[in-house]
Amino acid sequence: MKYWISLFVLSLWLWGCTAQQDNETLQDVEMGVSKELAELRSEQLTGLSYHLQFSIPDLVSQPIEGMVTIKGRQNEPGFLILDFQEGASKIKQVSLNGQLKPYEFVNHHILIQNPNNQFELEIQFEAGETSLNRNEDYLYTLLVPDRASTLFPCFDQPDLKANFTLTLQTPKDWKVVSGGSVSKQSVENEGFVMHTFNKTKPISTYLFSFAAGEFKERQASYAGKTIHMYYRETDTEKVRKNVRDIFRQHFKSVEWMESYTGIPLPFEKIDIVLIPGFQYSGMEHVGAIQYRQSSLILDASATQTEQLNRASLIAHEVAHMWFGNLVTMKWFDDVWLKEVFANFMASKIVKPNFPKVDHDLRFLTEHQPEAYEEDRTKGANPIKQELDNLSNAGTLYGNIIYHKAPIVMRQLEKIIGQRQMVNGLRAYLKKYAYSNATWDDLINILDQYTDQDLESWSYAWVKKRGMPQINVESIRDKENEKYRLSIDMDSMYKDWVQFIRPAIIQKEGSHEIELFLNDSTKTYSYDDYFCVIPDISGYAYGYFQLDKKSRLHLQKYLHLLDNEMHRASALIMMWEEMLRGNVYPLSMIEMLERSIVTEQNSLTKELMLYYLKECFWQYLTADERKTVGLRLETMLWVDMQKNEEVHAKAALFHTYVGLVTSQKGTNRLVNIWKGNVKVKELELSERDSIYLTMEIAVRDVKYAQNILQQQLLKIQNPDEKRRFSFVLPALSSNEIVRDDFFRKLKQAENREVEPWVLTALYYLHHPLRGTTSHKYIKTALQLLPEIQRTGDIFFPAQWAEANLNYHKSIYVERLVHELLDAEDDLSPKLKDKLWQAADPLFRAVEIRKIIKQSKEN
Repeated sequence: MKYWISLFVLSLWLWGCTAQQDNETLQDVEMGVSKELAELRSEQLTGLSYHLQFSIPDLVSQPIEGMVTIKGRQNEPGFLILDFQEGASKIKQVSLNGQLKPYEFVNHHILIQNPNNQFELEIQFEAGETSLNRNEDYLYTLLVPDRASTLFPCFDQPDLKANFTLTLQTPKDWKVVSGGSVSKQSVENEGFVMHTFNKTKPISTYLFSFAAGEFKERQASYAGKTIHMYYRETDTEKVRKNVRDIFRQHFKSVEWMESYTGIPLPFEKIDIVLIPGFQYSGMEHVGAIQYRQSSLILDASATQTEQLNRASLIAHEVAHMWFGNLVTMKWFDDVWLKEVFANFMASKIVKPNFPKVDHDLRFLTEHQPEAYEEDRTKGANPIKQELDNLSNAGTLYGNIIYHKAPIVMRQLEKIIGQRQMVNGLRAYLKKYAYSNATWDDLINILDQYTDQDLESWSYAWVKKRGMPQINVESIRDKENEKYRLSIDMDSMYKDWVQFIRPAIIQKEGSHEIELFLNDSTKTYSYDDYFCVIPDISGYAYGYFQLDKKSRLHLQKYLHLLDNEMHRASALIMMWEEMLRGNVYPLSMIEMLERSIVTEQNSLTKELMLYYLKECFWQYLTADERKTVGLRLETMLWVDMQKNEEVHAKAALFHTYVGLVTSQKGTNRLVNIWKGNVKVKELELSERDSIYLTMEIAVRDVKYAQNILQQQLLKIQNPDEKRRFSFVLPALSSNEIVRDDFFRKLKQAENREVEPWVLTALYYLHHPLRGTTSHKYIKTALQLLPEIQRTGDIFFPAQWAEANLNYHKSIYVERLVHELLDAEDDLSPKLKDKLWQAADPLFRAVEIRKIIKQSKEN
């Protein structure tokens, strides 16, 4: 560690030392919040409260003036060390206990000598804007994981919870929302209004938030609770069609969580803020959940997966009020703890609202493919990761946390039982309410409700990286002409105990058995078979290697399996086999082609369509795409026209648009955009029209630039117009224009709306642009440390993925390996993100080698 504060040095500060010693040691204060600093402050500081004041000017170019009053107790007199990730020039004045006080500013820390136990700090400052997302007519804060200190001076760590009050001065026509309700409003001079908010319950700094601006507002009440929704969507009919479900799902989620936990809503209120271009799908701020507007206000053509995703997202964020906000992880190495329970609860909450959906199938298709996407890579990480400094907390987020962890939690529930799980979680929430806890604290509580060795189980599944490889073989016994099912788990994973349910598909039907893999080998005897699907439970986890007979059977007959869980489970396993070179991409395409037209379940069909697009662009050569392209277009178009299920029709449409390569198909896209060709009974939204335009442009259609400009003029929503204008240069047929756009992305101010950047990068690197984007990749990947410093938590991984999207050349593979092999260019955690992002590239190159060797042999 380049800069670090040892507990010894900090103790010297806190118990007093000479001025000379102070001057020598102050320069060693580490950037960010080190674990050592966090632990010491946690021991020393109690009873914290913040009162914040911000004055929002009416011009985005003007600075925001702020003042914070921090009260608390320090166990021993000594230095107070606050965090402020801005320049010293933004600190205007510091007072301690009513007197102006000198201070040191070192590596984004404010250090103040406090001679007393009690303290009241008052700091006047200019607000930092790294995480204060300012637009012409609205702004919002987003302070997770360590970004509160980019906005105002504070003790920015999750286990120093505090009460927050806020006073916000804004232009008079602006709406405002924060963690507490508005208790007072007063009109100020020159058209400004002062809003005073109620005090919050104790919360971590990253959960403090406010939003203000030109928002529209709706509200609804149910069972004594009122929710306000703030939004910017200008299509009133679109809002009308969505608003009832949005409110209903929030109220039902609160009701379900109160019943499950036995604890009423732990905070004063839940309001919701819908933000265009929001960095995440949602963020669980106390009292004011923020969402990406397009995640909640859906188009009429929304697929079933999109509707389920909205319900799950709402349930996820509401569940955070208990898991994450009421009880918060002590340190961000346990950030997965709040996320796993939010997802785990969401899957339960959504069930009664969608009674016709097979929710075991939903759980399988939602989590397993996403978790495998990272866990199969060389950059795979444990669920619980080490963290030395909060500045690196953003690198902990990913599919392992959001998708593997819920699978593991579901296994835990099966091991100890649902009733015991409920009792254990209620005890956990009650014991640590408005405080902090670790994963081990939870395991210690759950241990009281089971005879299982949860500590060993937890070590394997939570603290070790990777996933078990489970080899499934059917061995024929010549004496009795039966087969013996041998399930052999790699010895290094023998402690990864779990339940699995193999399905043996035979002429007379299927036969399922449930096995508890608590050692390395299991066997089972049966008669002749067509194929064996190693697990159809929806909750087992690992790479299940199919035997050759099963692979060959599923390649031809997967679509004939009559059980939905069997088809979806086998589909996911066949995809994993393709990625490992055991099924050729063209064979995968043919299997999907047969299956899509017969699949009646929307969830499985949408997963098939996703795999079809990924296989087509990532794993087929250009010649192979020419061979199958027109056939696939025809299949998708015919299925789309005849399919009566609107969700499936919408999914088919989006896949068709993204897959077209023929001239006939391209002409059809233009005519759909013009309105000359209709998709039967499918209402296309403004977003659909924009999507069509972008896909037309990347195909370098004649007059594509005119089409783009016409589309820009047609867009009614001003936020959507800004988004489209931003992406336009990336769609240009002029390579010089695209080059200039990429150069501008090197500046942080041009990357502020991250979803817009990711859309632009998708088209910059689209396979139909050929090799013209190779020149961007080295610079883009070298920017990763800068992206981590300036972007939000998911952006480094998304940036790497977007810049490697669908690349499969040996040139790009070598370029990425050079960066991964370099000694000091990237931190270990960023290298893990790059390994994860580059995995499709590496597998595409390896698969071509396997095919070439096969042909030579």
